[in-house]
Amino acid sequence: MLIPGTTPTYKLTIDGADPAECSSIHVTFKQEAHGVLVDLTDTDLVIDGYVISVTLTQEQSLKFKETVNKYDTKQLMELQVNGVLPGGGRWASDTFTEAVGRQHLPEVISA
Repeated sequence: MLIPGTTPTYKLTIDGADPAECSSIHVTFKQEAHGVLVDLTDTDLVIDGYVISVTLTQEQSLKFKETVNKYDTKQLMELQVNGVLPGGGRWASDTFTEAVGRQHLPEVISA
């Protein structure tokens, strides 16, 4: 579950394509009900073999709103990976969904 304001790291194992061979990779987080779209690219990602790690900042995760009705798929956070291969070919992962939890302190905090 994504809690807004936190800095979660997602580790995504890619099956069928070698991320190292891609000229560009996008990891996209979306919440359709609230018009949220966070698209992270190459410099935002850590690639280790077939595993892509991506961490949301507090500011990015605060864009997502609580999932009030888990049966309304537009309220869920969706995640998808897209890659561009040499020569311009493109691949995309399945879309994964996750509920968004409640945050009692919906602001950026620091030490």
